[in-house]
Amino acid sequence: MKAHVRRTTARAASVARARMLAKAHLEWLEGFPVATAPSAGAMPWVALRGGEQLIDSDALRRASRALGDLVREHGPVLGDALPEGFIDGARVVLDALKGPVHRREPLAPALTVTAPLFGARLRARAEALTRETPTLGPLVEAALWLCATRRASLHDALLALDRWRPLWLAHRDVVTAARLVSLATEGERLLPIVEAFADGRLDTIATHGRDAALAFSNRVSNLGALAPMPELERQVPTLETSLARLARWLVTEDEASRRRALRVFSLIDVRASLDAWESLWTKLAVATRRASSANAGAKGAAKQALRPIADASPPELRGRALVSLVQWYAALADDAFRELVLTVLRPLGPGPTSLFFLEHLRALYLHSPRFTALVVKELGRYLKATRSLGDAQLGPWKELIESRRIGRSRWAFEADLVTDEPTAARLRSFYDALAVIALRRGGDVPSLVTDWLVDIAAAGDAEFLATVATLAMGHKSLSLRRTTFLGVLALADGDAAAVSELLQAATRLDTHEQVAPLLQALVPLAKAGNAALARALFVDRLAPRIAEAAVTLRTVRGKARGTAPEVALKVPRATKVEFAKRFPSAFRELLGELASVDPNAEDTARRALGSAFRETDELNRELAALEGKLADGAIAQRARARLEQRRKNLRARLATGTRLSKDKEARLAQKLRRAILGAMVSALEADALVACRAFTEGLLGTSPLPDVLLAPRLRKYLAAIVSLDAPMRALAARVLRARAGPPPWDLRDAPENATFLKRLGERGVRLAPWLDGKSAAVRAENGQRLMVGFEDDPLAIMEMGAHFETCLSPGGFNYFSVFANAADVNKRVVYARDEAGRVVGRVLLGLTDGGGIVTFHPYAHAKEIGFGEIVRRFVLALADAMGTMDLPSGDVARLVSPDWYDDGPRDVTGRFAFLRAGSEFSASLAKLAPDEFFLELEKRSSGIGLTELTLPFVLSAPSLSENPLLFAAVFSAMEKMSAVPPFVLLRAARLAMEMGQAHLVNRELVPRLERHAMQLFATHQWVDIGIVRLFVEVAPERALLFLRRTRPRGVRRFIDEIDPERLLAAALAHERLNRPQQAVALFRLGASARTAGHTAYARDACAARLLELRAGDRAGDGAGG
Repeated sequence: MKAHVRRTTARAASVARARMLAKAHLEWLEGFPVATAPSAGAMPWVALRGGEQLIDSDALRRASRALGDLVREHGPVLGDALPEGFIDGARVVLDALKGPVHRREPLAPALTVTAPLFGARLRARAEALTRETPTLGPLVEAALWLCATRRASLHDALLALDRWRPLWLAHRDVVTAARLVSLATEGERLLPIVEAFADGRLDTIATHGRDAALAFSNRVSNLGALAPMPELERQVPTLETSLARLARWLVTEDEASRRRALRVFSLIDVRASLDAWESLWTKLAVATRRASSANAGAKGAAKQALRPIADASPPELRGRALVSLVQWYAALADDAFRELVLTVLRPLGPGPTSLFFLEHLRALYLHSPRFTALVVKELGRYLKATRSLGDAQLGPWKELIESRRIGRSRWAFEADLVTDEPTAARLRSFYDALAVIALRRGGDVPSLVTDWLVDIAAAGDAEFLATVATLAMGHKSLSLRRTTFLGVLALADGDAAAVSELLQAATRLDTHEQVAPLLQALVPLAKAGNAALARALFVDRLAPRIAEAAVTLRTVRGKARGTAPEVALKVPRATKVEFAKRFPSAFRELLGELASVDPNAEDTARRALGSAFRETDELNRELAALEGKLADGAIAQRARARLEQRRKNLRARLATGTRLSKDKEARLAQKLRRAILGAMVSALEADALVACRAFTEGLLGTSPLPDVLLAPRLRKYLAAIVSLDAPMRALAARVLRARAGPPPWDLRDAPENATFLKRLGERGVRLAPWLDGKSAAVRAENGQRLMVGFEDDPLAIMEMGAHFETCLSPGGFNYFSVFANAADVNKRVVYARDEAGRVVGRVLLGLTDGGGIVTFHPYAHAKEIGFGEIVRRFVLALADAMGTMDLPSGDVARLVSPDWYDDGPRDVTGRFAFLRAGSEFSASLAKLAPDEFFLELEKRSSGIGLTELTLPFVLSAPSLSENPLLFAAVFSAMEKMSAVPPFVLLRAARLAMEMGQAHLVNRELVPRLERHAMQLFATHQWVDIGIVRLFVEVAPERALLFLRRTRPRGVRRFIDEIDPERLLAAALAHERLNRPQQAVALFRLGASARTAGHTAYARDACAARLLELRAGDRAGDGAGG
């Protein structure tokens, strides 16, 4: 048998079991009675770490049994397991309660009961406190009972009661006060919360209610002259109950957590918040009384005075949020982070500023724990450096503080910093520059400055960064990407004065697509020691030409190398050239630089300097001509005088040479410098043209290229062509190769196209009007003369999207489709051009395999021309000429092209008029059974029935919405169709929502709709809010994802949104996902958002829902703080 080995952990286990037993059955002993006599055989009692309870005989028996078990089973370890004197105190308390509980005797005073436990001096001190201040008697009694099982703490409790006697006298809640007394061992750390509880306004003054105050002021201002004045709704104070909960939490925590909480609480000035809100409510009450009693003339002004008062409400201090903040720092925050925050904020002292930073830094920490600690460290340096500014040192956070005061959340600039995962050096550079700006401007640091400073924080020393960021105030309308701003700083090369001019130049450029390649060309030049030259090119009107050449070079060379190449500008170097000797020495260096970059420098110089430096031979020739004229005796006297003066000037010029004033010399020098810049750009363009020619010849496999394929407009589209996938890029090359030859350029001889044409010819379709139709003059509805016809030039077809900024634009996600339209013979682009040749309308037509003409979406720049009617007449005439018919929809096949984008056909000719509103069949849909509908539709549509061709028209019938059974049947049939265009799916889904049948929109349909919505956003930067509302109903998580992916520029979180429609959708999605806090925050933002007329409904919906939610939880908020 194995010998028994005593475990080394036996004592520790015994200690743990002893503590567990005491906690389970004896913890309530650390409490106090709230009555002197029992009630129904039980003693009312308040446990320090619990609530009120009744101690009956069963509770006493369990406690007595547990106390005996402790002594008997764990006696040797009780000194380690329980506070000193716990057992003796427990016996005294239990013995004192036996009489009242078992025999219903009055409870003896605490001083009598606990006499055996405390020394004479402590008892005397307790008696003196009660005698000197009788109203302190209940607290002294509670302290004696509480300390019966913790004898060592009575001294501190009595000391606290004596030292802060006036504060305790103001406490109305004896239970909470007793809990605080039990924490007296914390000494001065306890004072802030004792002082807070001593304020008698805790249960009378609400420290929140801005929305209610604003709503009241608005309601009053809109009252009629005779309407009775409403009462201001009283807000339920939350601080007292919440602070009581905090006190209860403190006594349950270990000493370390408790001390951490008290240190955090010491930075929060509850009384200052009470002062501010008491002032607000008082002012509102006074203004309301004045408005009530004012005469008719003064009543309007008195009512209007309410709004400014409500609008100036102080920051809200809700009890629940306050307790949560203290508990988070005390129990959840990283120790090092918390200590750093407290160290940084301690110099600020208690007050709204410290409270703001506690909340602000917690939010940052939850976003990025690692980098927020670095932020706090540098924030401390900033606060120390700007201490002389006083409250103005908080200028960088002024707008953030204000937004929180009014209940609006704002994206903080530090959030941008930590999101970028900055280095310690970048953070130090940022806050040092921020301190310089604050000191220079007396603390006035707008958010625009901090936002820009975030972007450039690593681009120079503090003084430079401060100067540059401050310049942002002169460019408030400028919105630059970070890469652009950093590029501008690289060009500035430490010259802060140059930044403003560079920023102005950036605003003159059209888009980021111009600025980025321009910087790509010029930043390397600046870094190579030519910053001044690079700046001159950036601000010059030549800049767009540099950008265009840089794009071309990046496209052709980058595609060849697989990387983004460096765009090298030829740098001018001073050289000696013979022709420069004919000009003054002041220009020779510039002329040498010109010669280094311009092979025709002499001609360029002659054009730049003009007539200021004419050749000697040329002057002699002019002098001889003058002499000949003067020899003519018949010349008029006035003309002779003018010619003689000219002869005199020429002789003097030949004798002395050309003399220039300093101003003229400077002007001519500047002309030479611009000529040098122009030569540099021309050299870059020539390099780009050579590279483009070589690349395009390689792409097309043909040489030499006609000039038309090297025209600027084609080079502009080259990057979009190169970015196509391999099959479509090959098709584009095929189309362009055809364009390099003689017309026709439509690939009609390609096997796929030839087969299609042959098949239609055999069907009797006349193809000549389709293939070789001519443009015809038409008169638009506004009287304008237009030329309408098929476009035969593939280069013009490549621009069909650019004319109307659709997804077929170069770089658009469907740009590939323009080459399908140019290559496939069953697709033709129709343009309408004005008399100047400008495109004013465009439509795509297609031929089905049966020869029917399908019309796609018509686009026009102006509604006044009636382009839809023009297309209708064109299609009808074309169908007649071809011997075929137009179709409302149909399948247009891919022939040569491997891919094609179908945006859905349009019934421009009314072929399906029987489905339009007001028709007999359309009206009958409200009553038709599904089976009857399908039979009737097949009959009226010549056997087509419900297919992808007819579905769009069926869904457009107004009476369909009146027949839920029929709609469900149509919807079910639609789900089985594989080729339904996205816009038709969307129409069906919207109709389902309107009819209250959102359940029909299954989750398989949502991704298809989402792809369509993302295409709309990418093309037009427009979000169809109807799709979002649909997602909210059937897939709220997808709605939130979609809203994130379509955020406007500068919006990083939902709380940064300003569009009430988007805020309403996000709030409803959060609510459906059971996230009430996020939903309420977004409803609040939406309710206070500025709106245009078409979005006012969303703001009102947010406000209404917010009131409903508040009405539902007001009671809970009042009870729980």
